[in-house]
Amino acid sequence: MANTSKPADSTETETPPVAVPQLPPELASRFLTETEPVTGDQAAVIRANAYALALAAEQIVMLPNSRERSLALTALEEALMWANKAVFA
Repeated sequence: MANTSKPADSTETETPPVAVPQLPPELASRFLTETEPVTGDQAAVIRANAYALALAAEQIVMLPNSRERSLALTALEEALMWANKAVFA
């Protein structure tokens, strides 16, 4: 029987799908992108985005609507932007 698996040195990695719940428009517009992961580095950034999105959703629920909450979300958004630029640019 022939081995039909991909070679171990393949540069493409499969990323398991991340279930994204229905998001408030504020979070969807700030944290979601329409790109597909191609390399391992890009897949790692996509996973980091998913974790940050979960953290942002938690902050929306737990923190009172205030300037401080807005600043926390902006700081998280900025950190993700720099991570994305480091890999995708």
